[in-house]
Amino acid sequence: MSTRIILSTFACIFSLAIALPANQAGVQTIAGKWLGNADTPNGPVDLAFEIQQDGNQLKGSATVFETSTPISALRFEDGKFSGEITVMGGNYRLVATVSEGKMTGTWEQVGGDYKGTWTAERATVAPAAGIAGTWDIVAETPDGRATYLLEVNQQGDALSGSIGGDMGSAPLDALSYKDGKLHFEVDAGSGVYVIDGALEGEGLKGRWAVSGGGDSGAWSGKRKGSAASAQPSIAGTWDGSADTPDGTMAFQMLIQQNGDALTGRIPMPDGAVTMNKVSFSGGKLGFEVDYMGGTYRFEATLDSNSLKGKWSSVDGSDSGQFSAQKKNP
Repeated sequence: MSTRIILSTFACIFSLAIALPANQAGVQTIAGKWLGNADTPNGPVDLAFEIQQDGNQLKGSATVFETSTPISALRFEDGKFSGEITVMGGNYRLVATVSEGKMTGTWEQVGGDYKGTWTAERATVAPAAGIAGTWDIVAETPDGRATYLLEVNQQGDALSGSIGGDMGSAPLDALSYKDGKLHFEVDAGSGVYVIDGALEGEGLKGRWAVSGGGDSGAWSGKRKGSAASAQPSIAGTWDGSADTPDGTMAFQMLIQQNGDALTGRIPMPDGAVTMNKVSFSGGKLGFEVDYMGGTYRFEATLDSNSLKGKWSSVDGSDSGQFSAQKKNP
């Protein structure tokens, strides 16, 4: 098993819910969002995680490469953080000292030779930008996906706004925003639409429904001009090639996007290969495929209509360069 895979999964997403002693001190110094990295022989692996307290329970999540593993035997006492994770059949122990907004510690394979260091710092919480501004909205409707432009204005505590589409614009009624929750109503003439959502990072997510019952659906929004809003689409047909020990392998990728969900497949002479764990964020594409008895991880960066990156087998036995060109962009 490669150290990169071990650390990738360790730093991926860990969900935890461990009961704390009633007199355990220091929970408030561990709760919150943290950003850091783990040092491995193959280079640093970025990680980000969040820990919350719910009564006597400590809960949290950490993210990297969009894979996950639970954490067990977690403790935080007297400024010491520790826990264990199971990854691909192996157990790994994490320990760290928490002081002045920083975590500094080590990880090691239980009963194995892999080990290293990791650090994290509490994420700086920037002043909330609020809900005011212009938002690109995408709504799922019975007739397919519809796009709108949401305008929200704020003067003191007073909010006003409008939403527009191909059929014109309408004012926002009963508009409110509190504790990250957005609510408004739109009178479309044929009916009143009730829209609720929540601000998550730089995006909005929620649901709409016809007042009194009827149609409903999901919607999402990105602040206009934000990096997320401007992110190019990865969906489409790509002509790719990978350098392998047996020479250059040409193939085609068909990537589809439905809302925030990405799926894909690679047509082969003996049938299509499914692209698993497809992700695209910050101009970086990642996915895995199962082929000829092995699992392979692909990672690439988008530059205009070209992808360039690397592939590697999850067992660390093979790796190489990978590139692709978007067909008829």
